[in-house]
Amino acid sequence: MTSAYRSGNGPNLVPCAGCGTFIDPTTALYSNQGELVCRPCHTKGEISAATVRGNAGVSYDRTYLRVGIVVALILLRVLIRFALH
Repeated sequence: MTSAYRSGNGPNLVPCAGCGTFIDPTTALYSNQGELVCRPCHTKGEISAATVRGNAGVSYDRTYLRVGIVVALILLRVLIRFALH
């Protein structure tokens, strides 16, 4: 934290790693990368991380759905073959 701003007798203010707004480090939060960020930037980061996790789960579910459909079609074809013979 080389660039700090001193406001009179107040706390040392540091820039937010996300938006650059000066924030009080005693009330700031840490991002997932360990940087000091303001509350709005922290919230944006949390929402972004949750979206990534959610999208990964959807992709995982779609893969299982596709495998299930293929297996069901193969089994249906085998059952129809046995039923016709």
